[in-house]
Amino acid sequence: MKAVQGYDRRADNLRHQQSLIADERAVTIATVVAGYGRGGRNRAAAELAVSVGQVDEAIKRARSVYARELAETPPLTAGLWQALVGIMHGTLVDVTWLDQPGQLLAGEVEDAIGEDVDEDEDEAAILAAAARSWSRIQALAVLDAIGRRDLDALPTKE
Repeated sequence: MKAVQGYDRRADNLRHQQSLIADERAVTIATVVAGYGRGGRNRAAAELAVSVGQVDEAIKRARSVYARELAETPPLTAGLWQALVGIMHGTLVDVTWLDQPGQLLAGEVEDAIGEDVDEDEDEAAILAAAARSWSRIQALAVLDAIGRRDLDALPTKE
């Protein structure tokens, strides 16, 4: 009986690993599509040799992953989220952001100090620290919400 229980544990672990791999694939596809911009779903489908419907399913799965991660992300004030939206406006987020999105976000915030963005140094320091503290998927979830202009998805405190 112990052998069967051991097998069941290994099988459960394998299913969990497969789910994580599927989540990672979905997040990658969603990021690629967002980076392509208009026509991104069709372009990604052609490059992956899959249907647009499969790309849409991957995006749907990625958004589910993002929602779970945002639920665990420490909230920021609405003003800080708006500041981040302003900083990220016009920034191309593509596959190069997949590996270290939090670090890249923090860099964008720090680069904005003293440029054309009207952020004070205290807000910038808070935003940069927050971005560095997020897990990889949390940072990608924030980028996705900003890219879709869905600020209601971001965890906000009073």
